[in-house]
Amino acid sequence: MAFSPILATVVVAVCLGLSGFGLSKAGFDVLIAIVVGLLVLIMISKVTFPIFLKPFKSWGIYGITAAAYGAFLLRNTMDAAGISSIFKTFVTGGNVDIVILLVFIPMILAFMTGSPSGGVVAAISILAGIIAFSSKNASLIYMSAYLGYTMAPTHLCLVFTADYFKSTLGKVYKYVIPSIIATFAATLAVYILF
Repeated sequence: MAFSPILATVVVAVCLGLSGFGLSKAGFDVLIAIVVGLLVLIMISKVTFPIFLKPFKSWGIYGITAAAYGAFLLRNTMDAAGISSIFKTFVTGGNVDIVILLVFIPMILAFMTGSPSGGVVAAISILAGIIAFSSKNASLIYMSAYLGYTMAPTHLCLVFTADYFKSTLGKVYKYVIPSIIATFAATLAVYILF
């Protein structure tokens, strides 16, 4: 019963995608499926409308939505600008080692967007024309993006946690940065050894 909203969302999205109405090209199939899933959730939980609207009154949900939108906007902008071809000339010329790109591109992008998935998505769109993706390369990209996200001031959880405990980001970084360096060293060791 608890899985019903998710199941309803998936079934409606698949059915609309297969229907041939062209809704999937505009992205409406997913939007309609999510609305159906929310309606199923409301029906099975018997939640009142004011309680359903309560999360939408929190500014946190809008910040996360804006961060996700910013990550996808950044990815599309980089695709349109052809940034992948710029990095490709560095790699093919032998000027830059591919490991450096696998580490620093996702790390910087996740740091800027405050989203590990945003960093990964943008990094993959940049690196797609440069490298052949393997599970080894994908794991290094993900770990680099996650570490960049962990230390980002745009990482909402970090900012909210520091604010909750009445601490400055400077004090938090004093403890976070050594752990990030240790984790990064372990990640590189695993990448190189295996």
